Amino acid sequence: MKKKLLPLMLAFLLIVPAAAAQGDSWLPGPPISNTAAPAAMVPETPAETPAPEPSASPKPAPPKGLVDLREIEATWIIDMRYATQNNTRGVAFYPTDDCFLREGTAKKLLKAENYLAERGYHLIILDAYRPQSVVQWLWDTCPPERRKFLANPKKGSNHTRGNAVDVTLADENGVELEMQSGFDDSTEKASRDYDPGEELKARTDLLTTAMKKAGFKTIDLEWWHYSDTKNYSLIKE
Repeated sequence: MKKKLLPLMLAFLLIVPAAAAQGDSWLPGPPISNTAAPAAMVPETPAETPAPEPSASPKPAPPKGLVDLREIEATWIIDMRYATQNNTRGVAFYPTDDCFLREGTAKKLLKAENYLAERGYHLIILDAYRPQSVVQWLWDTCPPERRKFLANPKKGSNHTRGNAVDVTLADENGVELEMQSGFDDSTEKASRDYDPGEELKARTDLLTTAMKKAGFKTIDLEWWHYSDTKNYSLIKE
């Protein structure tokens, strides 16, 4: 009996390793593959779609009759102080830093800038067109004893006419120069009658010369303020 079983056992031992070498296909049922599924069978992970870039809001057009000074090819510097906290009120009361003027006034300002640039200086524009609502707000929030520095809203401001500008000087590198007082100073230092010393007075005189040659006029209380010699009507918002 043992002699009959021995050949059968040897045959079984030879068959099993051979079948195993071919994978598990020798087992009943479909063959099980050890290889990865074809790429076409693997569900693709959806690619992350980037969020759309927010579209820039269109820049508001200047009020009728005004031009945007940033659209003019010039070497001046625009620093609208009332659109920042860098002013005597310490708050920004312009919603944007738009800088607008009457077209004729802007052309005169360009003449002043070119005059200064030829001498190694530049204009820094601190304020230009001022909406009537801002003129009213400034008046309402200003102590009565200091209102002499403001235009009465009932009469209107040249800023609201778009033909007035507040400016100071920068050197040839665009660095703001020291003047006889800071912008919007309400002390005697802001007056044109004030004597700040030879160097600072020379800077005020240079600025005044450039602006007057271009067609602007001054006021006594503020060395930085200039109005176009041509009159315009108030601009309604």
